[in-house]
Amino acid sequence: MELRKAFLLVVFCLSFLVGLGYADASEICLNDSRQPNSSEPECLIISEITKSDTDLILLNADNEFDKQNYSQAIKLYDIAAHLDSWEGQFAMGMFNLNGSYGVEQNKEKAFQYLLSAAVNGYGKAMHNVAELKLTGQGTERDLPTALHWYKKAAKHNLIDSQFMVGRMYEMGWGINQNFKESFNWYMKAAMNGDSESMYRLSYLINQDKNLGYDSTDSMMLLYLSKQAGSEEGIMAINYMLKENIISKDYVLKLDSWFQECSDVVNCLNELQVDAMVRY
Repeated sequence: MELRKAFLLVVFCLSFLVGLGYADASEICLNDSRQPNSSEPECLIISEITKSDTDLILLNADNEFDKQNYSQAIKLYDIAAHLDSWEGQFAMGMFNLNGSYGVEQNKEKAFQYLLSAAVNGYGKAMHNVAELKLTGQGTERDLPTALHWYKKAAKHNLIDSQFMVGRMYEMGWGINQNFKESFNWYMKAAMNGDSESMYRLSYLINQDKNLGYDSTDSMMLLYLSKQAGSEEGIMAINYMLKENIISKDYVLKLDSWFQECSDVVNCLNELQVDAMVRY
């Protein structure tokens, strides 16, 4: 259904390109900075623009945006969006989502633009579609569909998407609760340096003894989350020291371990290998 909506949006936009804010001009003139000897702008009749013109339109949109000529830039991004460019669709989606650069906030339009960019394969748009589906902004709330798009975005190695897949499995949002799946997705994000995922890994180990890790591993992950900058990890370690749950000597041992493996990712790899050997 979502793919069909995106397709219909593209068809609609292509059919009415001239009428969507461009009726005041029959042509646009573009500079091609890719051509070193090009000084004269190339003028295109709007009704005759084709996909082959997309790159030049986007180049001019970016240039106008950099010069803070936002009104002209937005017109060009919109034309590119109607030509089925994910770059144009994503830009227009974000302008409408945030109500920025002179574009009135319209989350329904934002969702349709972002969905089109997601269908065209852009990972960040997939993540934004998932966010809107999760919260019901600009579209109906649909947790299974949100999970679907988070997973697709996660395949693009987006840390926030990997974390959210883990979160949805942990909480049972749009899917049956599954700590093992949650753990695996959090680990993907943790291996990309996400401190919050390290904290969640530590928590899950204490909730499920069948994950193949023990309380020592949980403590090591909590420590790594602190080293990676997790506020929750920092607060937890400080609290445990204050309440004498752990000793300063124990933290010094963790410091020594961290120095030996040299960085968070190496420590995570070592921790996983040790767990595999033990279990």
